[in-house]
Amino acid sequence: MTGKDIESNLENPLSNLESRPPPNVNAIWDLRRLLKSSQKKLEELKKAPAPDIKSIDLERAIIRGTNKEIQRREKEALCPEIIFR
Repeated sequence: MTGKDIESNLENPLSNLESRPPPNVNAIWDLRRLLKSSQKKLEELKKAPAPDIKSIDLERAIIRGTNKEIQRREKEALCPEIIFR
């Protein structure tokens, strides 16, 4: 490989990163608030004298989905070149 080839290989990923919009950090914080709210609601549902199983299952599903989305967005923010290849 010549020096010119190496430079072009280094420039291409960088130019691709620059053309992408920055990750939305506010969306991650909003998801974290949703997660915390759902966790609190789940605890309240569990403590109820007659727990509603459907509501508990729904909150657990929201928590799982929110966790996955937070992880995906954090990975995207930290390692954009790996995610978008």
